[in-house]
Amino acid sequence: MSGIGDFVHLVSLAKAGPTPDDPEGGYDRTWIALDPPTWYCSISAASARDLEQISGGLYAATATHLIRGRYHPQLAPDCRITFRDRVFEVASVQNQDQQQDLLLVVATELIGVTPAAPLPPQPPAAHAPTHQPGGTDPIGPQIPAAHAATHEPGGTDPISGAIGPEGPQGDPGPAGATGPQGPQGDPGPAGVPPPDVVSGPATAPDTAIALFSGSTGKLLAAGATGKITGSIAIGTNPAQSGAIRLANNQAVMARNAENTADLTLVGLQGNNGVIGDATTTMYFMGVTYANALFGLFKPMTMFETAAPAAPGGNQANLWLQDNGAGKSQLMIQFATGAPIAIATQA
Repeated sequence: MSGIGDFVHLVSLAKAGPTPDDPEGGYDRTWIALDPPTWYCSISAASARDLEQISGGLYAATATHLIRGRYHPQLAPDCRITFRDRVFEVASVQNQDQQQDLLLVVATELIGVTPAAPLPPQPPAAHAPTHQPGGTDPIGPQIPAAHAATHEPGGTDPISGAIGPEGPQGDPGPAGATGPQGPQGDPGPAGVPPPDVVSGPATAPDTAIALFSGSTGKLLAAGATGKITGSIAIGTNPAQSGAIRLANNQAVMARNAENTADLTLVGLQGNNGVIGDATTTMYFMGVTYANALFGLFKPMTMFETAAPAAPGGNQANLWLQDNGAGKSQLMIQFATGAPIAIATQA
């Protein structure tokens, strides 16, 4: 049997076309190129014994050559094969092993016949209007037959390499090429995390994860749970300690109830002041305050501290200090004026 490497002859293929009448009373045969019009094959002279084995002597009187090549769906006995200045008329085409893989062509070389330039492939005739969408008998898409249940994963004779939940098995992709998220190509059984997944398993190991300025990501895929027992640093110059480390002028944000804007829950200004959003209404001890830092229905506990510097314009400081006699004293100071004692521990 010939291998693919044996098909070294590139030939042209054509089939008989219409035969218009000649003005002198005869006719001229035309030839139409097949699609595809060329074919790689091997051409060898046929011995009488070859023809006897192939056809029982049917072509012994006329056939001269055996031509072998890969399957071509249009190659048939009404065709001609042209190799350079030689023309072969096809007598028989045999689909070897009925596998639509290899063809064996019995042909006769035509002596003295000049190769004719074949006409280009002809466009197909218009499709019947009744078969078009909306026609009386439209041709719809063909539905493939159901796959045998025994071939599915878990069946009695599963097909090796069947596609599972994570994609085709085992194909590593071209030469281990890497991209932003991991190996390119088919990831095999394990799969590749979605593009927005930064961490790996659902329960991540102890580690620090840094999201630098301009980058975004999700720690876990939707529906997954996990933990980070190290720290998270956000920004180009984050804090050097703590579990969540923000850079200056960074804030913790939340979506408002109307889902129309983001609001600042807590953040640090350039003057090291802790802020909330000016448009947020918060609650403290049942009384509504605008731009309050804490909004809780619980008492607020204060610790004694040294008197701070005077506040800036349109501001006031409220703090608890020792009055010098071992008693706690609640103080307030406005932008102008001295500190004022509001109440002193009894």
